[in-house]
This record gives sequence, structure tokens and C-alpha cells, in this order.
Amino acid sequence: EVEIIEPGCRFSEKEGLEFIEHGKFNRPTYENAICFAQQHWGTTAFREEQFVVFLHEGWRDPHGNRHIICLGRPPDTNRRGLYLRRLDFKFTDRCVLVAVRRKQSSAS
Repeated sequence: EVEIIEPGCRFSEKEGLEFIEHGKFNRPTYENAICFAQQHWGTTAFREEQFVVFLHEGWRDPHGNRHIICLGRPPDTNRRGLYLRRLDFKFTDRCVLVAVRRKQSSAS
């Protein structure tokens, strides 16, 4: 299951991963991003955020830039969608992170 983390400030990939680790969560996968988008595409809860950020392992393009999936609405449009976002820029304070709850191990 996923959790939303609201950093409330600008953050880099490294800082975002620190927020995830500090909350004792796991890093999401790109599959988490796609499932989340299918389930929450039209919800009002995420209308104000610029992007819902999934810091999964980034994909490298032919130029070596790393990209991740974000659900959001770029500042120049009102269209919500899934976007690939380069990881070499900081995310704005209007972005939230998605993390995955760690599974509780059952004691035998």
C-alpha cells in the first residue's frame, strides 16, 4: 500500500529518498505509479499539487539523463497526466512524494 509524504519544501531526488527512508517506507516502483494513476486519476485530493512524484529507479534516455514517472499537471496546462520528469532538477514545494509501506514480517 502507498503513502503520501508532503515535504512542504523544494526537494531533490536525494532529499526525497531521505524523506522516504526517514518515514520507514520503501521506494516505489514504476508499477506503483501506473496503478496509483489508474486508481486516483480524477480524485480531488491531488488537484492542487503540481506533481505526485514516484522516486522509482530512474530510466536512462539515450543522452544519459534519468527520468521518473510523475502524475500531475505542468504549470502551463490544466491537463492532468502521467509525465516523465528528469531527475536533475529540484521538485517544487507543491509536489508530494509517494512511498510504499514496508510489509510487517510475521514472527513465527
